Amino acid sequence: MAGKSGSVPAFRLLPNRAKELTFIRACLQKWNDDGIAWSDMAVIYCNHQLGDALMRELNQNDIPNIWMGDKNIRRNYDPTENKVLLVTRQSSKGLEFPRVIVAGLGCLKDDEEAKPEEARLLYVAMTRAQEYLLLTSSVNNHYTQRLSEVNLT
Repeated sequence: MAGKSGSVPAFRLLPNRAKELTFIRACLQKWNDDGIAWSDMAVIYCNHQLGDALMRELNQNDIPNIWMGDKNIRRNYDPTENKVLLVTRQSSKGLEFPRVIVAGLGCLKDDEEAKPEEARLLYVAMTRAQEYLLLTSSVNNHYTQRLSEVNLT
């Protein structure tokens, strides 16, 4: 469960990065249409390239967002602004949101040396969700295979 009283997390494996970005945008839009404030949503990602792609997708579709990919923006972050937060796994520590999407699980390293750190950061990201957690990927790896095995669809 997400948070203390949330629903069972969901996992979606999409056929490519473009479809993953479109799916994430559509989920955010639906949640907002259902009455969830933009500021109650966060998308947590694994690398700068994905954060930039998410920001572009949301901007092109008029979804208000703040991308924490710049130190000046991080310093001036105002959580009261009604915007979706785009943040790395590392920078998400200490934050909580009713709705969280952990995007790009396919870019997590799954070699034996990297697994402990990747798992730790994934745990940090997943535990930011208070009510609902959605995990997405467009690439298969150790993590997506494990999530598929537990049927989080």
